[in-house]
Amino acid sequence: MRYRLPPGAEQGPRTWYLIRLHFRIVFAHDSGPGFTYVSGLTDGHGAAQAEFHLREAAGGGRRVIVRTLDLIEGSAKRTTSSRRINIDFKNYVQVAGVRPGRNEMTFKLEALGRTKVDRVMVFANSGLIVTHKSPAELRFHATPPTRQATTGDAFEIPFTVTNSGGRAAHDVSVAALALPRSVTPAGPAMRHFPLIAPGGRVQGSLRFVARTAGHYKIDLQAVGGAHFIDRPIEMEVVDPGSSLWETGRIAAAGAIIVAGLLCVGLSRRRRRETAAKGAGAD
Repeated sequence: MRYRLPPGAEQGPRTWYLIRLHFRIVFAHDSGPGFTYVSGLTDGHGAAQAEFHLREAAGGGRRVIVRTLDLIEGSAKRTTSSRRINIDFKNYVQVAGVRPGRNEMTFKLEALGRTKVDRVMVFANSGLIVTHKSPAELRFHATPPTRQATTGDAFEIPFTVTNSGGRAAHDVSVAALALPRSVTPAGPAMRHFPLIAPGGRVQGSLRFVARTAGHYKIDLQAVGGAHFIDRPIEMEVVDPGSSLWETGRIAAAGAIIVAGLLCVGLSRRRRRETAAKGAGAD
């Protein structure tokens, strides 16, 4: 399917292009297990794809697991035993799939394993859509623990995820990638946020325990839609009673003492000023 875009056309930041992929797939009666993919492409660049995983059901028959992923509704999954399946969803076109002048939209079928497809019907309302809503845009910030981490005690790494885009972000998760050998989770290994509204923000933390002292690098990752954002956290873990731990305690105690002395000094100063004012009034 060929179409033309105006001069200067590009993907964002004011005008955005979506692809709508609406079709029906019919699997053959004798189809075996495997994977089938139906994709929509603009100028050869993939923009939307549906995955069909055919499996043999217990007791005979077939089970089809259908998955889609897009920047509007996030990930979707459903299971059916029907060999006729309708799919209708939208997604943002890739940057390279938008250009001024003549463009081409194509549809692609891939059948892997022992799957057999009888037919695919792409409906006439499939095509290009223009919108002024930008996709979700995630920003991920994480910081080291606020107190000195010691061996055997749980420590927290706080984080914030912000959505600065024009659409909601769905199914956002924050988790640690491969942890150092001596570090283990001290609670849920992942935090999940079903939705972050446009302009919205969520906060949380992940807890860990280190069995041995040392310098550690813990990589956190926020995942949502097409976003995979890594944030490395470098930190020191010390043994209780070590010089670093004692130094931290002394520094904290010193700060408390200084704060107390300041309060006492201010209180005495106020009393002297009050007394002086009283004497002047006499």
